[in-house]
Amino acid sequence: MKDLKKEIETVINDLDSIVEMFYQQKVQEAYSELNTALGKIMEITEVVQNYTAQNSDKEINMDILLNALKETLSAMEERDVVLVADVLKYEVIEKLNDIAEQI
Repeated sequence: MKDLKKEIETVINDLDSIVEMFYQQKVQEAYSELNTALGKIMEITEVVQNYTAQNSDKEINMDILLNALKETLSAMEERDVVLVADVLKYEVIEKLNDIAEQI
């Protein structure tokens, strides 16, 4: 699980950089990096779900993260880059931190 925590920390650092890119209006670069980060988040989600299935004493609520990702997608569809950055910063990153602490 240390590898998973390390991967989550890496994604959080990536998301921090992406948020800064959005705030600096480096939109194309931010979206490109976000695409990569979302792939990593989906891999993390799958590993965490397998982990909780194998360890019934550990219950990690992934719905909160998935809802935050849906909010991110909605902001992307609205082309609101500031909202995308805010949701990433204040919801997605926070949920990933929570998951890392629970593992």
